[in-house]
Amino acid sequence: MKKRILPLFVVLILSSFALRAEESNMSVIKFDDTKYTESLSVVGKLAFSGEKMILYSKDNTVLAESPLNEVRKIVFTGELNKTNELAKNQIRIYPNPTQDQIILDGLNKGENVRIFSLTGAVLKTVTADEQTKIDVSSFAKGTYLLQVGTNVVKFIKE
Repeated sequence: MKKRILPLFVVLILSSFALRAEESNMSVIKFDDTKYTESLSVVGKLAFSGEKMILYSKDNTVLAESPLNEVRKIVFTGELNKTNELAKNQIRIYPNPTQDQIILDGLNKGENVRIFSLTGAVLKTVTADEQTKIDVSSFAKGTYLLQVGTNVVKFIKE
C-alpha cells in the first residue's frame, strides 16, 4: 500500500509545481485562425512599422513578422494574466470598420480602455462599463489598436 501512495504523492507534487510555473506568453492570432505564440521571456518588443507588425527578441532578432491587416488580436497569457476574464468573455467591438463610434461588449466595469495609433501614441483613454461606447469621429481614417488589460484588438476607422 505504501508503495502505491508514494508515486501518487510525487505525481501530485510535480503537477502542482507545473501549474505554478506557468510561463507567460504572447500570442498573435490571425483572421485565418492561425496562431503564433512566443514566450515573454524571449520577446524584447512588439513594433508596428508601416503596415507590418514585427516581434523582436531581446537581442533585436526578428522573431515574427506579419502584415497588420492579417492580425485579428494579440493576447498575453500566464503570470501577467492569471484570471483572464476577458478571455472568458471575449471583447466584442462593433461596428468594425466604423465611421463615428465603436461599441465594446464583454468588458468588466471599471477596466481601463486605451486606444493607440499604429505609431504607439495613446489617443484616448476611457473607463469601461458593461457596454462602452467610444466616439472616434475625430480620428483620421486608418487602423487603430484598442487595449484592455493585456488584450489588444484592432479596429478600422473609415
